[in-house]
Amino acid sequence: MRFDKVFLRCFALGFCLLVTFAAARAQTSAFNFQGKLNDGGNAANANYDFQFKLFDSLTGGGQVNSTISRPNLQVINGVFSTTLDFGLSAFGESGRFLEISVRPAGSPNAYVVLGARQQILAVPFAVQAYAASSALSATNAVSAAIADNATNAANSAALGGVAAGNYARLNFANTGDLTATNMTALGGVTIGGNTLQPDSSNGLVKAMISVRGAAGTLSIVRCYNGVTGQATGNCGFTLTRQSPGVYSINLGFPANTRFISVTCNNAVSAQLFNFGANYRFNGNNLEVFTFITNSPNDTTDNDFMVIVF
Repeated sequence: MRFDKVFLRCFALGFCLLVTFAAARAQTSAFNFQGKLNDGGNAANANYDFQFKLFDSLTGGGQVNSTISRPNLQVINGVFSTTLDFGLSAFGESGRFLEISVRPAGSPNAYVVLGARQQILAVPFAVQAYAASSALSATNAVSAAIADNATNAANSAALGGVAAGNYARLNFANTGDLTATNMTALGGVTIGGNTLQPDSSNGLVKAMISVRGAAGTLSIVRCYNGVTGQATGNCGFTLTRQSPGVYSINLGFPANTRFISVTCNNAVSAQLFNFGANYRFNGNNLEVFTFITNSPNDTTDNDFMVIVF
């Protein structure tokens, strides 16, 4: 007995439509399969035993999951139809190919393979979406119980086990530094590292400078540059002593556009005097004057501190 198998348009159309129906309605891995069988050149009209095997290659390759047997399946005018279910794990990222074997119902003879394997089209692979309780990669996950890596998560109840409402919305630069835009905190904010802000912006300290002002020991004792982030050496600032009690500090940015606070250290003098300080702007330079308060016209050396906002 010779079997001829012809996959006509009705096969492809029926296959696709039935698979779509199964995926949309049943929400399982099963799909309906329809084919046409010729026996000796004529449309078959009898019962036959069928076997269906799934492979990962058109030829050779390995079988995917178990063989499905359909004994005593009725064929009318050459057309047969059955439901196949290779399981949720069968349809992954690789192609799948269906091999069909047939023999007369109840025959002890071996099954006859019907021609080349048939590639499974895209629709059955949609069952992977049903099985994806954990998505390997989701560009846009509308609803995901667990998303290890989501390019766009429109609605998430929690991130990393922390309620989504407890996160601030931030922009991160590729350098690893943090850039926050219009961030409002209702509670406390703890920042482990240094904070930077452009000299033209407001809100954070731009410079902190502690100066030892005596002629022989003139130096910047400690400092921080809130524009560049420098916190060692002179922090990018230049200090000069023009005369006793008269100092100039080059900040590296326009001083006259910022807010300044200058204070003297009254503990450095053994004399019972109070010291004061004034300042004026000169481009990028901040000029500081230290004096004894009961003789403000006479400048004298003293330690002082400058804070620029």
